[in-house]
Amino acid sequence: MKQILITILAMLLIGCIGISSKENLKDETSNKIESIDELSWLIGSWEGPVYGGVLEETWLPPRGNTVTAIVRLTKNGITKFVEIIRIEKIGNTLELRLQIFDSPFLPRFKKPHVFRLSKIGQQMIEFKGVSEGSHKKLSYVRISSGVFRIQIETNEGNEIIINLRPTKKIKSRESDYSESELLRGSYYARVGDAEEGFETFFYLNINKDDLFEAWEEGEEGDKVRGKWELKDKVLILKGENSNEEVLIVLNKGTMRLQELSINGEKAEELLEENIFFEKEID
Repeated sequence: MKQILITILAMLLIGCIGISSKENLKDETSNKIESIDELSWLIGSWEGPVYGGVLEETWLPPRGNTVTAIVRLTKNGITKFVEIIRIEKIGNTLELRLQIFDSPFLPRFKKPHVFRLSKIGQQMIEFKGVSEGSHKKLSYVRISSGVFRIQIETNEGNEIIINLRPTKKIKSRESDYSESELLRGSYYARVGDAEEGFETFFYLNINKDDLFEAWEEGEEGDKVRGKWELKDKVLILKGENSNEEVLIVLNKGTMRLQELSINGEKAEELLEENIFFEKEID
C-alpha cells in the first residue's frame, strides 16, 4: 500500500497538460493547404495560468494570405514578454514566423524563428522548426469550443503542452488572479503505458479553504485529505488517509515534484524523475 501511495501522489504531479486531441483530428491529415481560410478556427482570444503567470493569446481573422496572433505573458505584475506570430500561405503550404519581445520591447532573437507546415487536420495544425534556434515542433489544436492547446517539442526533446480557455472578460490587472486561484482546480495523472500492459489514473483536487484530496481511480473510499499552503517558492501539501501521513512539496513556479514523504520516509528514487502535475480542463 505504501508503494502504491508513493506512485499515486508522485505521479499526480504531471503538469499543465490535458486531454487527448485525437478525437479532433481528421481521419487523414495533409501537409498542403488550399486557402488561408482553412485556419479560421484559430480566431479568438484565449488565456490561462502558465508557471504562476497568465498567458494571453489572440488570433486575428485570416486576411491577405496571413493569420496573425499577439501573445502576452504577465507574472507578478510585470509583462515578461510579448510575442507576435504570423502564419503566411506560400503556394500550397504555410510558413510560420515568430518573434518574442522582452520587457523593454527588445527582440529576443536576432532573426524571427521560422517554422514550416508539416501536418494539418480538422482544427489542428503542426509546424516543424527550420531556422537556427527554433523548437523542433509547434502545434495548435482546438480541443473543443472551450479549450485551445499549444504544444511544443523543444530542441532537447522535451514536450510542453499549454491548455488555454476563452477569455471571458478583459482583466484590468494581473491581481485579478491570485496565486491561490491559479493553483486551485482538479488534476489527474496517467501512470504506466497501456501498450506495456499497465495503465491507471490518479486524481488530485486543490480546493478552497486550503484543502486538498488525492486518490486512485476506483479507490475513492481511501482518499488522502489534508491542507496545502504556499511558502516562498514551494507549494506544500500535508495530508493523511486511513493509516499513512503524506507530505508533498512542489515548486510553485514549475510545479515539479521536490519532495515526497510517507510517514516521514522520503521517496528519494522519485525525486530523480521529471514529474509534474496536469490540470484538468472544465
